[in-house]
Amino acid sequence: MITTSLPLIDLIEIRRSRSIADEKSRTLSGVQTTFNSLAPQRSRRITVVNWRESLFNVVFQFVRLSRLDRLLLSGDSYPIALYFKGIEALPVVKEILGEETKEVLKDLRVRFTWMGGYMRVDPRRRAIVISSRYLADGDRLDIYLDLVHELMHVKQLMEGKDLYDIHYSYTERQTEIDAYRVAVKEARRKGLNDDRICRYLKTEWISDQDLRRLAATLKVKCPDLASV
Repeated sequence: MITTSLPLIDLIEIRRSRSIADEKSRTLSGVQTTFNSLAPQRSRRITVVNWRESLFNVVFQFVRLSRLDRLLLSGDSYPIALYFKGIEALPVVKEILGEETKEVLKDLRVRFTWMGGYMRVDPRRRAIVISSRYLADGDRLDIYLDLVHELMHVKQLMEGKDLYDIHYSYTERQTEIDAYRVAVKEARRKGLNDDRICRYLKTEWISDQDLRRLAATLKVKCPDLASV
């Protein structure tokens, strides 16, 4: 099984550790798995989606609708606390989930995929899907912030929000902005500077223009993007 050698992530230790300004940025390659809902909504503002995002959306929409995503996941799911020690004690988790923290975490599961990428929420299975390679080799601080980001998506699902609205680009989708806002707030709590936060925000599927837009929305000052 792909999960036998995966590490236990001590979230309390990560949160207490001091940040290092020149920490390495994400080094993992791969495709972010974004699934899109087709439910109709009123008052849409149509925006231009860059070619990277369009390609990923087409591929993973096909995977979702054809149920091929089941072939990309490990057979089992696990309690989230099994891989993320101390999650129930984190102040940011309690801020996100509120009085329902204990109940939500009790039911929330973790599933693993052998594909590249980072994390995503699977609405059908009430689970957070994580790349096994990312959990094993990824930057621990990035994993911590990604988990915060995804827990915000879990909260949004509980509120009935559409996480993957294809009528908006990734960096203009309100659910993504709100999830990144929580992650950036937590990054600042840990003392990360704007340069490190900008490197956290940079992913393979968004363009430099989209990164600038997202950073401006989140009030993060990105340096010369050539260095990101």
